[in-house]
Formats: sequence, C-alpha cells, structure tokens
Amino acid sequence: MKKLILTLCLSSSLLACSTSQDQEAKITPLLNQSVADGCGCYLKSKKENKYYYWNDFGFVHYFGINGTEKIFRNCDKAGKSEKIGDQHTLICIKQYVTAEISFTVTSKCRPSDEACEFTNRSGTLTVKSNGKTNSINLIGGCGC
Repeated sequence: MKKLILTLCLSSSLLACSTSQDQEAKITPLLNQSVADGCGCYLKSKKENKYYYWNDFGFVHYFGINGTEKIFRNCDKAGKSEKIGDQHTLICIKQYVTAEISFTVTSKCRPSDEACEFTNRSGTLTVKSNGKTNSINLIGGCGC
C-alpha cells in the first residue's frame, strides 16, 4: 500500500512538472506589493495601482507570473541613456518563459533639484510562453 501511495505521489509530481512547461504564462501582480518602499526600478498598473515588476538595481528581476514571483537573472537591456523620450527594451529568459519590457523615459529630475532621485517610465510588459503572448501597459520608474 505504501508503494502505491508513493508511486501515485511521484506520478502526480511528474505530471505537475510537465504541465508547467505547457502552461500559458499569465501576467499577475507581484505577491510583495511593498517593493516600491525602497530603492529600485518598478512598474505598476495604471488602473489597479499594483506592481508587476521590480528590480533592486542589481541583476535580479522580479516579475509577477501565474500568481508567483518569477525571478530572472542576467537580463539583457538595450540602451543605457536615460534622456526623456529614450526607448529601451529589457529581455529576460528563464526556462520556457520570456519576459520583455519595452519602455520610454517620460520624465527626469531637473539638475537643479538635488532632492529628486527618480526617473519616470511608461511601457509594456510582454510575457511569452509556448507560443502564447500576454501584455499589459505599465507605468513606474527607477530611483529612491
């Protein structure tokens, strides 16, 4: 009887693993909504005021996908300039999911404003997996 239960548990675990690769990746809010309390880059929904992306200025990027926080490392970003109107793309790939942020710098601190430490951005988060694509328009920025 114990062997049968163990076999069933292992079979269901393997099935869960294989279906996750076939599962469509849906964009969902981050579980930790207090991410903007510190320094970093974040993007949130215009409508719901919920965060979908966060980065701590390091190499770790957090995306809300399928109700969990997916962690991506060493993503590729095209463009380094942060002038108003500059457009950038950040591409992160992990296993069967590609997360891509295309954003535009919408405002910056004035050089005379020494207390300002934030650059605003707006853009689109697109998540692709298994030939399916989901997108959401977001706003946010980087700073402290």
